[in-house]
Amino acid sequence: MQGLLHDADALTLVLLALHIVLGSIAAVMVSANRRPSSAIAWVLAIIFIPYLGMVAFLLVGRGKLPKARREKQRTVNELMLGRTHGLSAVSHSAEWPAWLRSAVELNLRLGALPMVGGNRAELLEDYKGCIARMIADIDAAKEYVHVEFYILALDPTTAPFFDAMARACRRGVAVRVLFDHLAAVRDPTQRDMLRAFDEMGAEWHAMLPLRPFKGQWQRPDLRNHRKLMAVDGSVGYTGSQNLIDASYNKKSNMRRGLQWHELMVRLEGPVVRELDAVFVTDWYSESETLLPLDNLARLTSSLQ
Repeated sequence: MQGLLHDADALTLVLLALHIVLGSIAAVMVSANRRPSSAIAWVLAIIFIPYLGMVAFLLVGRGKLPKARREKQRTVNELMLGRTHGLSAVSHSAEWPAWLRSAVELNLRLGALPMVGGNRAELLEDYKGCIARMIADIDAAKEYVHVEFYILALDPTTAPFFDAMARACRRGVAVRVLFDHLAAVRDPTQRDMLRAFDEMGAEWHAMLPLRPFKGQWQRPDLRNHRKLMAVDGSVGYTGSQNLIDASYNKKSNMRRGLQWHELMVRLEGPVVRELDAVFVTDWYSESETLLPLDNLARLTSSLQ
């Protein structure tokens, strides 16, 4: 009996020591580059619920993506800044409203892309009509089609879009596709979608993959929610619509007749090449391939 009590005391001391160590480590890790209120909240969580608190911090407590990704972004930003020098002269800044200037400066500093004028934009409110417009532009593609959507699924609504990508591949057009890894994993049609990409010959990557056993891990709640498409650097789309049926293929939505209403913008003009540069950046983040940024260089020379 005394031996069991001695073992229990020893275990208690070990757990207490581990608790102190975890609290000390947390105090250092959490307080670095963090607001005091946030740091205090995390430290208290780790102290009072040490193991659950530490697990929660490891999952969502760090606000940065892995260093390798940040370095890739920095590299592409430098390349883009070098290719867009002087574009500010054709930004039509005299026509800007007063509130726009700070947003332009923020976008330039964070995304390395200047404001450019001379664009045409068409607002698309019809969900299936937008998909039909994108299909028509894919069918007109001669060089490449870049597709990037947070949620991308193969279902009866999007099947014609996949057919258009397949036709483009058969014509020799380069089709590249990006989609969110976590969103795809939750979709029961994921295998059919990936099989379709492989059969048509499209290149694809899952964005921000969560594969810890392959060394691919970051905060699971930090996702890439972009929705965009660029065709030959001349036509682009962006907005809030994912590439999936408007019911999001949920039985409860279908049963109740619920449909998502989204807005997309069809773009023509210099801004499309900048939209394409966003795709190139994300493609580089998910692969070791940096696609050419020649479109930006041509854009600069043509506008100056």
